[in-house]
Amino acid sequence: YIIYYIMSYTVVGDSLIQHYEYHDTICYPGMTLEFFVSNPSDELLSHLNTEYIFCFGSNDLAMGIPEDKVIENYLVLKEQNKKYKKWCLILPPLQTTSFYEKCINKLNCSFITTFMMDYKTIDGIHPTDHTLAQLKFDIENV
Repeated sequence: YIIYYIMSYTVVGDSLIQHYEYHDTICYPGMTLEFFVSNPSDELLSHLNTEYIFCFGSNDLAMGIPEDKVIENYLVLKEQNKKYKKWCLILPPLQTTSFYEKCINKLNCSFITTFMMDYKTIDGIHPTDHTLAQLKFDIENV
């Protein structure tokens, strides 16, 4: 017999993951990380046996929220999600190397780096289908 492990995960985030093709995607277009961490979602409680992949921060940075405040909110997100089996973070695309380095040094968590590497957009903000397909490949083959 061959036993295949099927990864169970939930992608939660803003409009950057709106067209992510997976059955368990929770999208909050326009939502900031700051709002998400100050208003925890009951919807997440129904998925306790899943790996969570969070994709927030772009809206915060676009609104002028300082990088250090965004990183503080990532730390709040990390603290809030200790109850879940496993979680990781997709950092927002098109940011400075300094921002990514601060996140990696301060957050001590797993990252999906697809959006940091070769991010292509359809409108200057949102990812192309190819970028989302690469993200899915990276998530499912980590």
